Amino acid sequence: MFGYYSTPDICLDTGHLQIGGTDPLELVREFASRVGHAHLKDVNADLAGQVGRGECGFTDGVKAGMFVPLGQGDCRIAEIVAELQTVKYAGWYVMEQDTILSAEPEGEGPAGDVRASADFLLGL
Repeated sequence: MFGYYSTPDICLDTGHLQIGGTDPLELVREFASRVGHAHLKDVNADLAGQVGRGECGFTDGVKAGMFVPLGQGDCRIAEIVAELQTVKYAGWYVMEQDTILSAEPEGEGPAGDVRASADFLLGL
C-alpha cells in the first residue's frame, strides 16, 4: 500500500503512540507535513509505560486513569499543536479520552474532563 502512494497521510494518535513507546512530539517534528488527521489524547506516562511493557493490560490501564484530560498528562499536547501549526495543519483535531466507568462518576465525571480538554485546546 505504501508503495502505491508517494506520501500517505498519517493519522496521528498521540496517546497510542506514547503507549507504544513512540514520542508523539518527535514523530510530529519529523512528519508534521504528512499529518492528515490528529487524535489528541493525553496519557499518564507511568501507566502508559506499564501497559506498553506488558506489565498490565490496556483495560486495566484505562481503569487506573491512564488517559487524562488534554494538558494534564505527559504527551506535550501544546507543543504538538504548535508544531502542526508551523506547517499550517488545517485538518480536524479529535479530542479523545478513553475511560471505563463501573459506577456513577463523582462530580461532573467525563463531562468535566471534556470541558477541561476543550478549555485547554481553546487556550492554545
